[in-house]
Amino acid sequence: MEWLKYEFAAETDSSAMAILQWEKIKIPFTLVVDLKKTRVDAYRNAFNSGSFYEYWQNMQQAAEFCLVNNVNIDEGLSWADRSINTYFGEANFRTLSTYAGLLEKVGRVHEADSLMKIAFPKGSIDDVYFYGSNLLRMKKYKAAFDAFKFNYDKAPKNWLTNFGMAKGYAAMGDKASAIKYSDTSLQLVQDQGARDYVGMFRQDIVDGKDVSRF
Repeated sequence: MEWLKYEFAAETDSSAMAILQWEKIKIPFTLVVDLKKTRVDAYRNAFNSGSFYEYWQNMQQAAEFCLVNNVNIDEGLSWADRSINTYFGEANFRTLSTYAGLLEKVGRVHEADSLMKIAFPKGSIDDVYFYGSNLLRMKKYKAAFDAFKFNYDKAPKNWLTNFGMAKGYAAMGDKASAIKYSDTSLQLVQDQGARDYVGMFRQDIVDGKDVSRF
């Protein structure tokens, strides 16, 4: 008996090629989903239902999605503002940096710069690392490098700050420095999962592969 099977290929953020296979017959067809719109709609529904009015993390996460994916900027800006300036809001690195990024998107650069001067001293190592990683996703390579360097200067003996420097140098096209900081990160990291992750990154740099997925 031959079973009906589905396989998927050519997957992207918004589509995939589905292949229906039965015996020797294959029927390919494309599935398309606007994942960005779907996610924004979900955030908006949560906002309208009132479930967002509990924790600053909810508003910040929604605003950050808009920032990183360059969608729904005006509404994202209002969410970022509410993550700070409401009874449940909090002016921390994540909320301030997200708000600053969206302000920059709408041309309010001076306000954005002022907020980042307040935000950076509040950021933990993890906060600033993920901020730099988001900047890489937005192809803001120099700004990402500067964030990673700020983090490294605070804690040069930390595996994550060294890994951030490796990512920053890789984005700037400096392969040798990316390998150097990857090696230092590998010497410092204790967690096996993190070690494997850094190791894969280093090997991809050596092999000349695209490392934007890290």
